[in-house]
Amino acid sequence: LDGASNVDNVNGGYALRTPVDAVSEFRILSLNAPAEYGNTSGATTSVVTKSGSNGLHGDVYEFLRNNAMDARNFFAAETEPLHRNQYGATLGGPIRKDKDFFFVYYEGQRDSEGSTQAAIVPTAAERTGDFSGLTDPSTGQPAPLINYFTGQPFPGNQIPGAIQSPIAQLASKLYPLPNIGTNVFESTQLGSTNYDQGGFRLDHYFGAGDQFFARYSTSHLNQFDPLPIAGAGVPGFPVTDAIVTNSATASWVHLISPEAVQTARVSFLRNVFDNGQAVNHTPGSSLGFQYQPTLGLNDGVPYLIVSGYASLGNPITGPQNTYQNDYQGSYSLALTRGRHNLKFGADLMREQINAVLGIATNGFFVFAPFPASDSFASFLLGQSVQFFQGGGDFNRGLRKWVGAGYAQDEFRISPHLTLNYGLRYEINTPYTDIRNRMNAWAPGEQSKIYPNAPEGLLFPGDPGVPAGIANVDYKEFMPRVGLAWDPFGDNKTTVRAGYGIFYDGFTNGTGGPLQASISALPWTQAYQLPGPGFDIANPYGSSAT
Repeated sequence: LDGASNVDNVNGGYALRTPVDAVSEFRILSLNAPAEYGNTSGATTSVVTKSGSNGLHGDVYEFLRNNAMDARNFFAAETEPLHRNQYGATLGGPIRKDKDFFFVYYEGQRDSEGSTQAAIVPTAAERTGDFSGLTDPSTGQPAPLINYFTGQPFPGNQIPGAIQSPIAQLASKLYPLPNIGTNVFESTQLGSTNYDQGGFRLDHYFGAGDQFFARYSTSHLNQFDPLPIAGAGVPGFPVTDAIVTNSATASWVHLISPEAVQTARVSFLRNVFDNGQAVNHTPGSSLGFQYQPTLGLNDGVPYLIVSGYASLGNPITGPQNTYQNDYQGSYSLALTRGRHNLKFGADLMREQINAVLGIATNGFFVFAPFPASDSFASFLLGQSVQFFQGGGDFNRGLRKWVGAGYAQDEFRISPHLTLNYGLRYEINTPYTDIRNRMNAWAPGEQSKIYPNAPEGLLFPGDPGVPAGIANVDYKEFMPRVGLAWDPFGDNKTTVRAGYGIFYDGFTNGTGGPLQASISALPWTQAYQLPGPGFDIANPYGSSAT
C-alpha cells in the first residue's frame, strides 16, 4: 500500500482493505514480479492511493443489499434475513495551488445476515435417562442400550437418576429441545459484520524536483458469529472478532536529474486482531466442574464433544489475540540510460508480533459409545473417553528482520522486444521469542540449557540450536528474467515469458510453546458421582467402589 507492507503476517492476506474510490491504481504481480518485490512466493498486489489536485473533487456512495428478492435456503423454514449497507465519501483538492494537496476518505459497512444450521440433539426422554426409543440407525429398528462394563443391556433402556452424573444433568440443559422430528433442532441465527475505515493523504511539492507525501489510514472491524465453525453445534456459544489496523507512510521523491530519480520511504503498520473471543462466560463451576480454566480471558463452559450429537460449550481454540507492528524503510534509485531503465534499491523491515493463543483453556471432554452403547448415555453417566486441557503461559513475543537489496533493468532491445532482468538478495530471519522459549526436537539428545527437560527436547542455546530454531538462510538469491515480444510489429500479437525464484519467510513452527496435560481418565475418577454404593461395573449391585 503506497510502497509499504500491508500484510497480516499472522493470518495471511491484506491488513487494510482500501475502498475502491480511494485507489489511484493497482497492479497484481504473480509469476513475473520484478526484483524489487519479494518476501513472498505468491502474488503481490500493489496499491497506490489517490492524491488531491488543483480542482476540488469528491463523491458520496452507498451500496444496499437485502433479502427482499432472495430465495429461501432449502434447509431454512423461511428466507434468511440479510441487510447490508456499504457507504462512503471522498474529497480531494488543493490547500495551496500547485503546492499542497489533500485527499480524505471514509467508508462504513453495516451487515447483518442470518445463518441456518441443524443439529442432532437428545430427545426430551433421553435427557431424563429414558432411551426406550433408541433405534439402530442402519436399520431403524429398536436397539438395546448396552453397558459394556457388564456386557448387558440397561434394564428397559433406562439409566436411573441415581447413577447419572449431576454435572451431566446440568450440562444436558444446554441442549435445546428438538423442533424437527424426534432429535433435530434447527434455527436461524443472526450474525453481523460492521466496520469503519478512513484516512487522509497530504502531498507537498517543494519545487519541480521534490515531492513529499504522507498518508495515514485506519480501520475498525467488529464481527459477531453466533455459530462458529469450530464451536458448539447449537446456539448459545457465539464468538466475536475485532480488528483494528493503523498504517502510516511518508515518502520523499527527489529528481536528481531528468534521468535519475531517488525515492526514500518510511512506514509503520499496526494490526491488532482479537480473534475468537467467547461471549458466553458462564463458568464451568456453575455446572459442577472443580478445576479452573487456564486463561481467565476465555473463561466459560468446557467444550463437550458427544459423538453423534451436537457439541456444547465454547470452542476448543481461542482466543487468538495478535498485536503486529511492522517498521519499514526503503530506498530506491531509478536511472534512464539510453534503452535501459535501471533501478536499484534496498528494504529493511523489523517485525514484532505479540500474541495470546489459547488452546483448550477450559478443557474439553470426548464422549463416545462407551461405556454405554450410545454417546449421550455415556455423557449422562459422566464417563468420557478423553479429557484434555492446555496450560502454561499462552503469551508469545516473536521478532524478526527482513532485509533485501535488488538491481533490475528494463532493456528495450528493439521497438518490438523488451527484456527485463534483475537480481534480488534477501535475508528473512526466522522468528525468535523474546523469552527464549521456543524448542526443537532431537530424539536421544539431552538439553544442556535445561538439563531436567525430557530427553529429546532442546532449546535455543543448546548445541546446534540457534535462537530462531532454524538457521538464517544467507543464500536467498532471487534472479528474475522476463521478455515481451511483438513478433509481427503490428501491436496485435504479444509473446511473453518469465522466470524467477521467490522465497517465503520461514515460520519455524512458532505457534508457541504449549504445555498440555492429557488424560484418558473418565469423569468418575476426577469427580465424585452421587451414590456411595454405585459401581459402574455393577450398577445395580450393593458393592461399593
